[in-house]
This record gives sequence, C-alpha cells and structure tokens, in this order.
Amino acid sequence: MLAPFIGNKKASGYFYFPTEEEKSRAADIIKKLGLNERFVIVHPGSKGSAWNLSPEKYAEIASVTAAETGADVLITGAASEKEIMAKAAAGSAADKRIKVLDESLAVRDFAALIGMSSLVVSCSTGPMHIAAAQKVKTFSFFPPKEIRHISAVRWGALGNKSVIMELNPDGETPDMDKIKAAIKSLLEL
Repeated sequence: MLAPFIGNKKASGYFYFPTEEEKSRAADIIKKLGLNERFVIVHPGSKGSAWNLSPEKYAEIASVTAAETGADVLITGAASEKEIMAKAAAGSAADKRIKVLDESLAVRDFAALIGMSSLVVSCSTGPMHIAAAQKVKTFSFFPPKEIRHISAVRWGALGNKSVIMELNPDGETPDMDKIKAAIKSLLEL
C-alpha cells in the first residue's frame, strides 16, 4: 500500500510455492532418510536472530516427540548450524525415528521439504514462516509479549494452525509436559 509513496512502483510480497520438481526432490530426501509420511521437523537454530532454547532442550523435544507420538523427527538447520544440529540429535542416536538432515538444500527445496512435514517446531525463524505460508502446523518459541518488537504479537505465524510458547525472561526452561501436550494436540493425537 505504501510502495508508491516511497518510490517503489510495484511491491513484491508473493510467496512462491514449491514447484513439482522441488517437491520431487524433497520426496527423494524423505525416501532416502526413511521418514514416514507423518514426520515432524525440529529446527533448533536461528542464526542468532531470535530468543531460543538450548540445543539440548531441542534434543529432549525430539526424543519425546518420537516416543510419545510415533512420528519420525527430522532435525534441520543451516550449513552454519551443524554443531547445533549435532547437539540437538545427541542422545537420540539409538532412536531410529530421529534423523538429521546433513546436507545443505536450496531454500526452495527446503521449503518443499517443510511443506511435506506434519509439524515444524522452532523458535521465531524463517522455517516457521515458510511452514505457515504452506498451512503446515507450527509450534514456536517466542519471547514474552511484553517485549513487543520481537514477540509473537508481531512475528507470529500467520495462515496456519499454530501454538506459541512464550519463553521466560529469567531463562527458566519451558515445561516439557506442556510442550508434549501442545505437540500431541497439533498432531491431533
């Protein structure tokens, strides 16, 4: 709406949905990793752009999700987040339902992979918004609403079924029973 007033003739606000070719590449990755149709993406990184849980807490979330829901879990991240992904996968090596995406994907291929998932668990980061744009359910961690400039009030997922859990400013870890209940609810279990 404001674009013409600031010198832009045409504003571009379109989300380009994955093509059939990109979906096919994502399906190949799913097959290669041995994921079942209902899988959950756990994305523990944010490249430092958002309040977040520790990788160890994401490891606990991945383990509980696999154990309590029977869903496969795919831990994802950017190439620069390999260490975070490894920590999030630590302790779950014995669980064959938890996999790590250890290859770098183009953003559009990653979007196609997200679009095939049942749920994305992350903080306030790009994959959450990509999931929401494709109507994939999200469970996201945000700072308290009192910190408006980075809160879910401003940056929450739009267009999908989502659950927001506000993180405590004093660093208190979120209650795992509440996390488990939210994930089960989103997966309709």
